[in-house]
Amino acid sequence: MSMTTHSRREFLRDAALAGATLAVGAPVLAGCGDGAATPAAGDSKLTFGGLTALTGAGAGSGIPMREGTMVALDKLKAEGHRLAAVFQDHKGEPNAGVGGYRKLVDERNVPAIILGFSSVISATTPLADRHKVLLLNPSGTGANLEGLGEYLLNTEALGSLHARAMAKYAFEQGKRRAGLLIVNNDSGTPQADNFIEVFQGAGGQIVVHEKFEPNQIDFGSQIAKIKPRNPDVMLVIGVVQETFYGIRRCVEAGIDAQYIANQGVEQEEAYEIAGKALEGVWYPAPVFDPTSNEPAVAEFIKRYKAKYDKDPIVLAAQWYQAVHILAEAAQAAPDLTGEALRAKILEIKTFDGVTGKTVFQENGTVLKPLHVKQIGSGFSKNVLTELPPEYV
Repeated sequence: MSMTTHSRREFLRDAALAGATLAVGAPVLAGCGDGAATPAAGDSKLTFGGLTALTGAGAGSGIPMREGTMVALDKLKAEGHRLAAVFQDHKGEPNAGVGGYRKLVDERNVPAIILGFSSVISATTPLADRHKVLLLNPSGTGANLEGLGEYLLNTEALGSLHARAMAKYAFEQGKRRAGLLIVNNDSGTPQADNFIEVFQGAGGQIVVHEKFEPNQIDFGSQIAKIKPRNPDVMLVIGVVQETFYGIRRCVEAGIDAQYIANQGVEQEEAYEIAGKALEGVWYPAPVFDPTSNEPAVAEFIKRYKAKYDKDPIVLAAQWYQAVHILAEAAQAAPDLTGEALRAKILEIKTFDGVTGKTVFQENGTVLKPLHVKQIGSGFSKNVLTELPPEYV
């Protein structure tokens, strides 16, 4: 999705500000992580990395992630925190993600990176474990990320939990015949497996299960097999655009079912691709309500709208909260190494924020409540219910 003139101007301004901040006194790393200078906590500045898609097909997700980060930095700076961020653009591609990781660690000596997109997280986690660089994942939901690495901490619930929760919720809403249209990769397959386990365990039937390859947007052969099976609920999971096209093609083919997708359907790009086909879609999302009067949420929304002249989507809120988690750990840690920051987050364990209470587990996952939301007319996003952490 192309950037508007306003968002492009904001992007260039923020990039310039971040670069100027980092150019002053940023340590230079001789080796990749090991043997790096150890910045002390207290009055020292923590420079962390941001690694997401700022161009390419994933920019519709990546730009709000960066924007949420910048709003958090503005707020924390006003409160006296000394944090700065430098971003690398991975374009949604794992190889570019590895390159961006190396630039952040080799050239900027960052002890921590906030990053997005499950495929990039999977590619960089082994490096982070080797170099003891903390990775915070606020938005990648790939089920394969659970326990993937010691230095990967996921600040939101992963796709495995989302799939299990939506399977149980669908059955409770009277759905009995499920169809699946799932991307064939290490993110989609575990989500399908978790959905099937819970739905069948509750007494439901999987009437059809079709897979497709990454970047596929034509689903004629899959739809030909799905339609005769008459599912009353359809789980459609892809990587960004695949989900939007998958739902659109199924609706156009006359498959009359309750559709379930992931939170990517909140993006404007989703509506540009799928339009009215999205109306009625259910999806799990963090507990973030942009109409809330809760002080922390209201302040975030006010600051975001003042800076970017638009309402924040949940991805911006997730990254905003991740920056606050990192800031709280940095303030309390004995030094600003990845090892110390990771240990302090797990020690503090419970963090409040704009996407609800985050309780870290030793395996790098979190316990959090979930919203079940629905796309309404005019691309409205409506909360149907809140599921407690122990729901599944």
